[in-house]
Amino acid sequence: MTAPPKILAKENRGLLLDIVVFVLNIFLMQRLTSDVIDLFSLVSAEEPAAQFLISVGALSMWFLPAAGAVLKRWHFHQRLKHENRTFEWDAGAAGCLFNPILYFCMNLVLVSAIMPASVHFCLVSELSKMEPSLCQ
Repeated sequence: MTAPPKILAKENRGLLLDIVVFVLNIFLMQRLTSDVIDLFSLVSAEEPAAQFLISVGALSMWFLPAAGAVLKRWHFHQRLKHENRTFEWDAGAAGCLFNPILYFCMNLVLVSAIMPASVHFCLVSELSKMEPSLCQ
């Protein structure tokens, strides 16, 4: 019989993080879901702060994956150099998650949400100040 893994050991940090995130999701998901529903109801009521918050969220979903990939890539290559290995694309990393078409389509969807929101903030709000009858 093997001994149970030491959950706080350095090599098990990923497992510990997964467990913490899972437990937090169990307790916070109901609260966060109701907050998001309230946020979307405020967007439907044309509340400018809520619209701005949704736009910032969409812009973050568009920008942060690319930024994270760039920041992580340096550490990845440093680790490979330290282990005297090289990265080969044919070594099993060419699954659907690493398919560039998936990320291209995701970016198209996100940009289709970002552009109308930015046009609304930049143009419609300025037009309504100049001529309120144009924006109704």
